[in-house]
Amino acid sequence: MDKQLIKNILKSPVSLSSRKYLKNYIKEKKMNSMKLIMAMVVKNEEDLIEKNIRFHCAMGVDGVIVTSHNSTDSTNEILEKLKQEGLVLEIIYKSSPLHEHHVWVNQMVKIARKKYKADWILNADADEFYYSKDLNLKKSIYKYSSMGYNVIWVDSIFSFPEDDCKDLENKLFITGFIPDFQREIILKNKDIPFYTRKLKASCPKVIHTTRDFKSATDGNHWVKMYKHRQVESININLYHYNCRNYKSYEAKAKRWMETSRLLPDKKCPEKHIISLYESGKLKEHYDKEYSKEVLSVMINCGAVTTDKSVADFLKYKKIID
Repeated sequence: MDKQLIKNILKSPVSLSSRKYLKNYIKEKKMNSMKLIMAMVVKNEEDLIEKNIRFHCAMGVDGVIVTSHNSTDSTNEILEKLKQEGLVLEIIYKSSPLHEHHVWVNQMVKIARKKYKADWILNADADEFYYSKDLNLKKSIYKYSSMGYNVIWVDSIFSFPEDDCKDLENKLFITGFIPDFQREIILKNKDIPFYTRKLKASCPKVIHTTRDFKSATDGNHWVKMYKHRQVESININLYHYNCRNYKSYEAKAKRWMETSRLLPDKKCPEKHIISLYESGKLKEHYDKEYSKEVLSVMINCGAVTTDKSVADFLKYKKIID
């Protein structure tokens, strides 16, 4: 519809319903013209990478730029297949001995902005799924964009492992805090190996514009912007399947071990888990950390709840059976 024609109609004495229709039409057109690109750094993610990319593209992402760092499983073959389908726009292969996450993210943002004319960037790991309550990430982001925000802060919701579930069919998530008085009662019961790190902790990720972008930090937990204008999201959830079952827990420990060798010692936050893996005590730790007793306590306290949003959407889009 011609822009001048729209202006003339809005100025003319048309009905209220016609005005509302035109305003919605303009809003929809602006939203659909917004370019949303996802940037990812991956290594050996063959079990999740395809589901992740298909999920986000079904949720409104226009395309994905991926940096694959020394992947040795079928991750690269999967990415090439998705590139042929047009879901992956670009694959950047890195063979560097160093793990320079923020450098690679900055590179992908610049490519997204200059080559693909992206307006917004969504940064994700292979086990992170951004779920829009509008079932359209563009629609959710546009609400904040239209108010002048250039950074959307999204907190992580961590999964609680279920060894009897297929990947991404997990329904248990750590969504709440345990009050101090309840924690004291729990910790007095020595039969329950309760760990304070099970309490919901803040682990934000950011969605941001390309226009005001300066640089990203490791892990995409923060971003430097020109005229930083941030808002906390209320219509986007970030489901982080950091621990789906023991198999994924062990695989992540192995990746952490490999990556830790490429980082300065002070920058490796998972030294304890790596030590357990190397000493052969990881399974024992996992069985205590995620026991049925611990789960029962957390459910009763309201710290763990059931949420099947991601799994249901994946099934609805026929990405998983």
